[in-house]
Amino acid sequence: MPPNKYQGDEMPKPIPSAQPKAAQESVESQESLESLESLDPASFNAAYEVLRRNAELLRDQEELDIDRLVPLVEQSMQAYRICRSRLDAVRLALESRLGPDEGAVVVEPSDQ
Repeated sequence: MPPNKYQGDEMPKPIPSAQPKAAQESVESQESLESLESLDPASFNAAYEVLRRNAELLRDQEELDIDRLVPLVEQSMQAYRICRSRLDAVRLALESRLGPDEGAVVVEPSDQ
């Protein structure tokens, strides 16, 4: 048995496994798409987070993963609809309590 060149607790540090950026983006994209099924239609914050994360993912990609684009856009559209619906509901609730003439800012709902 060859002599141990390391003494005491001194052991070589493992080489970190550097995951390529594309692989990391793919993992993030997969996690994002998996959350599609669990998107709560009553949660503005969850839907907004999906929109934020998907926009960041698309913005930061060096190469567009065309195979993931359609599901990503579909998920983003679902999240957008949830956000828009929740904002419309809040607007209506505020208008009903404050009235449009009570200093409330009235924003017309979008056509989409």
